[in-house]
Amino acid sequence: MICTGDALRQLFAMIMRHCEPSVPETLWDEFKAHLCDNIRHHLHALNIYNPSNTDVYDYGLFLFNKHLHDLGGCLTDFVNMPRICNNWDDINKNPFVSEQLAYDRPKKLNLANELSSQLNNKQLIAFQSIFESVQHHTGCSFFLNGPAGTGKTFVYRALCHRLCADGHIVLCVASSGIAALLLPGSRTAHSTF
Repeated sequence: MICTGDALRQLFAMIMRHCEPSVPETLWDEFKAHLCDNIRHHLHALNIYNPSNTDVYDYGLFLFNKHLHDLGGCLTDFVNMPRICNNWDDINKNPFVSEQLAYDRPKKLNLANELSSQLNNKQLIAFQSIFESVQHHTGCSFFLNGPAGTGKTFVYRALCHRLCADGHIVLCVASSGIAALLLPGSRTAHSTF
């Protein structure tokens, strides 16, 4: 008989809830690869590419816990079972958040350093002012004004990469599809909001 990971997680939840195995953590350790065989596909659908095995098993525990809840139980009912480390509820509810958390942060930092090293003096002042405002949570609003070709989008790109490298969530939006193509991960305001 062949079962998907989801069917196996449902079965495992029923075993845990109704059969009360003496060492459930041993069952989890022995069969977690089978219980989580389709998790990479689930995470890919949430825009999390190349997840670590730790993330795969953590998300598997999260889905297993949902099955336990359906049966009136909870993962915390089993003392020695591993615990869920990530807040998967937030990622499941908002695909924009999961997309932002899936960035390769070292790559983003390299891109930010490369772009910020090419900023002219005025662009660098704008970059540093906005970056410091975000770092210190001052809540300031900024508006970059200038004629076409003065590097406003270049500053936006450098900021986006730098803030993403620090783990901030940055949603780039533009008024038109063409403008959205110029910013990393951007969408039109209409499609985002």
